Amino acid sequence: MSNTGPRITAVEMKISVRNVELLIMLISLYMPTDCGLEADEDFEFVCGTIDDLLTDSSATGYAIAGDFNLHPTSVRVILFVIA
Repeated sequence: MSNTGPRITAVEMKISVRNVELLIMLISLYMPTDCGLEADEDFEFVCGTIDDLLTDSSATGYAIAGDFNLHPTSVRVILFVIA
């Protein structure tokens, strides 16, 4: 995988289930908090990187987990869920 910065770790795993080969991408991330301009730039970078990873991969499934640093009242909750 290409360098995704310190906030994202992504790996692709090839597994076989009942003699069917599957490629799965696992993404672990640490989203920035929602405080300040630099955090906004980090947020956009992380979202763009996730999009690039999923678009460029031939994986048939994926899991994204980690610390999303989202609060229910944050504008980013809406942006992240819709995107």
